[in-house]
Amino acid sequence: MSKAKFTPGPWRLSTLTGARWKEVFGGTPEEDVAQAVGTANAHLIAAAPEMYQLLEDVRDHGTYAGSTREADINAALARARGEEVKP
Repeated sequence: MSKAKFTPGPWRLSTLTGARWKEVFGGTPEEDVAQAVGTANAHLIAAAPEMYQLLEDVRDHGTYAGSTREADINAALARARGEEVKP
């Protein structure tokens, strides 16, 4: 199986408010990994590395209702929707 070739996460949104375009950054502000129209799209893009990792984990190890992995999946989906998730 090949190794992922994208910028590793976590990714985060730019802090500019009111702009139509939202930037998504990797490890540093210089690592601009994407630009999106609208905050909702930017949140989904920023959640991509975490969701990718969770999918790999589920594929390799499975998940069970009520497990920690299920909680991680729910948190990743909430972040993709732009919701605040408490650690």
